[in-house]
Amino acid sequence: MAVVSSIIKFTALSGAYNEESLCYLLEIDDTKLLLDCGWTDLFDVNRLNILKRYAPSVDAVLITYPDLPHMGALPYAVAKLGLQCPIYCTMPVRAMGELFLYDAYQSRHSQEDFELFGLEDIDEAMKLVHKLEYSETVQIINKATGMSSGVVVQPHLAGHMIGGSFWRIYKEDAEEIMYAVDYNHRKERHLAGSVLESVAQDFRPSVLITDAFTTLAEAPKRRNLDVALLENVLGCVRNGGNCMIVTDTAGRVLELLQVLVKHAQGWEKNKGLHVYRLIMLNFCAQSVIDASTGMLTYAMSQLVTDFEKNPSKNPFNLPHVEKAFSVEDMHRRFPENERKVVLVSQSGLESGASRKLCLEWADNPKNLIFFAEKPAPGTLGYQLTQRQETDFVITIKHKERVPLMGQELVEYLRIQEEEREAEQLAEVEAVEEPVPNQEVEDTEAHLDTLDYDSGDEQSSKALLKHDIMEQRAGAGAAIQGQSVASMSFFKQAKGTDMFPYVEEKTKKDAYGELIRHDDYRMPEFDTMPMDVDAPSGGAEATEGGMDTTTDRAQIPTKCIESTRELRVRCKRLLADFEGRSDGYSAERILNTVKPKSLIVIHGTEKATLALEEKSAASVDMKLESIECPHEGDTVDVTSDGNIYQVLLTDALATSLQFSRLAGHDLAWVEGVLNTLEEDENGESKPLHVPVLQKIPKREMTNRSTVFVGQPRLSDLIEILKANGIKTQWSMGTLVCNGTIQISRTGSAGGLVYKIEGDLSDTYYLVRDLLYQQFATV
Repeated sequence: MAVVSSIIKFTALSGAYNEESLCYLLEIDDTKLLLDCGWTDLFDVNRLNILKRYAPSVDAVLITYPDLPHMGALPYAVAKLGLQCPIYCTMPVRAMGELFLYDAYQSRHSQEDFELFGLEDIDEAMKLVHKLEYSETVQIINKATGMSSGVVVQPHLAGHMIGGSFWRIYKEDAEEIMYAVDYNHRKERHLAGSVLESVAQDFRPSVLITDAFTTLAEAPKRRNLDVALLENVLGCVRNGGNCMIVTDTAGRVLELLQVLVKHAQGWEKNKGLHVYRLIMLNFCAQSVIDASTGMLTYAMSQLVTDFEKNPSKNPFNLPHVEKAFSVEDMHRRFPENERKVVLVSQSGLESGASRKLCLEWADNPKNLIFFAEKPAPGTLGYQLTQRQETDFVITIKHKERVPLMGQELVEYLRIQEEEREAEQLAEVEAVEEPVPNQEVEDTEAHLDTLDYDSGDEQSSKALLKHDIMEQRAGAGAAIQGQSVASMSFFKQAKGTDMFPYVEEKTKKDAYGELIRHDDYRMPEFDTMPMDVDAPSGGAEATEGGMDTTTDRAQIPTKCIESTRELRVRCKRLLADFEGRSDGYSAERILNTVKPKSLIVIHGTEKATLALEEKSAASVDMKLESIECPHEGDTVDVTSDGNIYQVLLTDALATSLQFSRLAGHDLAWVEGVLNTLEEDENGESKPLHVPVLQKIPKREMTNRSTVFVGQPRLSDLIEILKANGIKTQWSMGTLVCNGTIQISRTGSAGGLVYKIEGDLSDTYYLVRDLLYQQFATV
């Protein structure tokens, strides 16, 4: 099968020569694909400046993993940058990614006025997501034309996180492209390994886009990692300290939970887990566990087999794990003197529960902060992992949300009261207009929705006033005792006066039981994204066994920022529980995949150059090209060097005459190539894509017809026989009806077909049948 080359361009928008978030633009002819759309937990808007230029023209987004480095910028890009296109990922990536984003927003909003994106923006972004199964293919629609672009994408198992994927991208009869980052070839407790090697054996990629994140990393044995985790955690709590395991929201935390829960029985024998609390702490903790229980089909096959044998034991149903949605919730439910092992999200310690616990526990030398993944550069977590001292002080910017008190609270309540009164006044003015008979039913339906049980006397008085139907004429508009309404050309319905009676509505269910909303209130899903203690300092008070905690959703708050000194005396450890292939294994996998061209991204400068050097020296790969673009750079990885991209003017495009050959349309194009354009100052500058213009008629010259194609004589024989012409071979020549000869000379690069014989009807018929096997342009 012949392979048709496409123009392939790659632009690194973020995550090149560094370990920042991943975001790249892949252009295949006129189709633009965004590969991941990540952001770090610093949420630096300047990191998205390059994406801002390309977002409105993107045709589709491919997401590999659900964490912030791979999809953290989606809500902002959709709401603020004009990204409006289908987003493709697997079902677990969509579900867990939504929880990642919810947790990130709530963590930020709990301490500051976070306005980059909101919960509504997350929901809008999720509406664009199309869920795919592994190996399911989908055609990309070109946004400009509204038609299929011919580009097909297909996700495959990549490991690392549940639902994680690498992407196969191709055009029919064209080159294969693979985008594989952060994959893990090794099996884990809850995930199978990547299938990159097996897929590459069936579809060798022309271009492989991969990362250098772990090029210089050595992979410790999993058993050694587990032992180090358990020994340090147990040593901390047995010594009277608390342990904070810093991980993510809904990705690698599932593997850590499997490690801890698997050793739960062993902990109990050693007086471990049944004494020390194991707590999963983030705003979406319960939702993460609930979601994971329905994703067994994406888990390791052994877990699925065990579940099928015993359906009552779901591996993601973790009875030993307590769930808490905030630090305050954890303190209310569990005594302070009880030793705890807490898994928290936001590895950078920039916001949320991880930040609060760090401020509370960092000063105690008995405590332990265990980093299960490398924090992003520039964060508090990164600083703690880089410092080797056992006792030091760092200066941090501290943000927190506190309840309004004193004069600020009085002023806030006054403004709220004024706004409420203004809304009531607007409702009064809206209802005092004449109400025609045909609108009476609508008005009554509106009154039924009002709350008459609120106890608000002003509202009740306003309602009494509203219920009276009046006819009012404008000032000075009455003529001979008639109102303006009666003088109207159109027929007016007269409103009927009615007694000002207010029917009290009692909200009941279908069985007549009184509905009390407080009976259904769930503190885990409180709309207020943080816990604010009562002004007296008590988080909870009881009278007669009833909880009298103030409704947190009704407490007005403000955000304050200050600079404070943080003394760090706790123990800090960093271990690689990120679940990626190590440098040696990644090099071996590349030698198996054997791409023709390699694009190296996402790694430090040292790691990127090291992978480039190893790949260039590899005898097995035999690479044609290696590209290591910087952020903002565009590289052309088109395999055929004789392909060029130009724009045709409308006049030239409409003058073309196409011929069909093997499913392709061919035309002869002649024109004048324009490579320059004038800017606003009248100066010439090079065009990004040259423009081909039509040649003026006076400059056109005659040319010979060009025959395109290489028809086989065996196929021609069948066509001649179908048209009643007898054929036979004689000395390498095809003889037709004994009078016409067809011969073929030359090589595959330039065949020459010659037809000889008497001029007759048979000659012209044979010639026409031969011409039909070519595309003539």
